[in-house]
Amino acid sequence: MKLEPEQALKNGHPNPLVEIAFWKNKSENLDSIHQQLQSEQVKKILKFLLQSKSTYYEPFKKLEEEVKQAKIEANDSFSYVGILEDWFLQLMNQSDFTKLHHLFVPIMHTILLIWQNSKYYNTPSRLVVLIREICNAIIEQARVYVSGSMIFQLLENSPTSASNKLQCTIDVCTKFKDAYFEYKGQAENQW
Repeated sequence: MKLEPEQALKNGHPNPLVEIAFWKNKSENLDSIHQQLQSEQVKKILKFLLQSKSTYYEPFKKLEEEVKQAKIEANDSFSYVGILEDWFLQLMNQSDFTKLHHLFVPIMHTILLIWQNSKYYNTPSRLVVLIREICNAIIEQARVYVSGSMIFQLLENSPTSASNKLQCTIDVCTKFKDAYFEYKGQAENQW
């Protein structure tokens, strides 16, 4: 299984598609394990353990229930966070950085809906990780738009252009921050 999203943040700068891939992978793996635990062979083993009054019966039943609960949580989380995949692809593949801000409100609105409706993907820690991953994607787009070498070249040849590019980058980042705080306020007002 891939790293937990929180751990991936400690090891690098993952983008939000990493979040979706994690939950998809976890969901598929737990579905497979759950399906195996429901097989006839496992049911026969469980029946034998019960009939022989084995001390392994209860731990096995507990494990079976834990896998079922984890599967439900992973499926729920993937079904909700997966809704954002198209928005994240647009965020990461937007060729015109100056238009990136048009994605912020729909992304934040969708995250608010996830917060309101998901049974499991609505904890502050999960959302903090997701927002950080979105920020990583925005930062990467900003780095492409205004790289260090480009700025120094522009400063030599056209200081006004350098200033304009930097200001545009700040404006786009500010629009994300504004969208975040707007939807954070809406979430807080509803609780």
